Amino acid sequence: FDLDLPPEVLIHSAIEAELTYPEWDYRRGVYLKNHCRVIAGPASDEGPSPVLSAEMKALVRRVRRQFEAMRPRHEV
Repeated sequence: FDLDLPPEVLIHSAIEAELTYPEWDYRRGVYLKNHCRVIAGPASDEGPSPVLSAEMKALVRRVRRQFEAMRPRHEV
């Protein structure tokens, strides 16, 4: 499964942030230094859950199925 964004929408410039991590580019076989940025913060208890459009719900289901397909199975 390919969970990456299409190449035409990627921005390949390095990201400057407090928390940056390398990203493995499996197509080129190299690590991209400081390519991923993580913004950490406390979760809010306020507000209702977001309302997802039908398209977003379909995307969530598709990505969930892809990740579940990668989960190791412990079959005997």
